[in-house]
Amino acid sequence: MTDERPEPVPLPFPPPYNVYAVILQRLEAIQNKQKLQSDLLEALANAVTQLAAEDETDYTTEEAGIVQIWALLTTPPKPALVAAFKLEVLGANMAKATKMGKLKINLNPNGTATATISGVVDSFGNPTTFLEPPTYVCEVTVGAGQDPNVVLTPSADGMTCGIAAGTVIVAGDTLTALGDGISESYSPVSVVAGPANSFVISVA
Repeated sequence: MTDERPEPVPLPFPPPYNVYAVILQRLEAIQNKQKLQSDLLEALANAVTQLAAEDETDYTTEEAGIVQIWALLTTPPKPALVAAFKLEVLGANMAKATKMGKLKINLNPNGTATATISGVVDSFGNPTTFLEPPTYVCEVTVGAGQDPNVVLTPSADGMTCGIAAGTVIVAGDTLTALGDGISESYSPVSVVAGPANSFVISVA
C-alpha cells in the first residue's frame, strides 16, 4: 500500500486568515485519509479470512470419487461368468474317462485317482475362468456330506483334485465339483477289494 499524503489545503490569500480554521481543515483531511486506509485494511482482512475458509474445505468425498474412477480405469474387467465345464477323473493305470461315456472309477484300498476340470466356458461358449477356485466333495449320497473314507486334495487353483481311497469298501460315491455356482458330478467312484494277499484253509 502506497503512503499517500493528503493534499495540502490551500491557505487563504491574501491574509489575514484564521490559523485555527486552517489547522482544523488539515486535521479533518488526515482523519478522512486514515478512515480510507482503515476501510481498505478491513476489506483486505475479510478477503484473507474467506480464502482461509476455502482452503479448509473438506474434499474427502471428491477424493474418494477420484480413487474409484481411477480404479475403474486401471482394473482389468472380470472374466465372464462360468456357464459350463467338464469334469474328468483318471485313476491309476486307467485311460481318461470324461463325463460323457465315462468309465467307472474303481479304486483299490489306498488307491488314488485325479479329477480334472476342463472346457470352462461362458454362456456364449467362449473360454473363461473361475472367479474363485472350485471346490470338491465326494459323497455316498448326494447331500450327505464328504465320505470320510475318501480324501480329496484340490490344487491351489481348484482345476485338479487328488482322490485318495481309504481301506473301507465304497459301493459308489458321487464326486461333485462346484465353481461359481455351476456344478458337475462324476459317478460312480468306488473302492473295491484289492487282490488277495492271504487265505485260510479249513479241513473237515
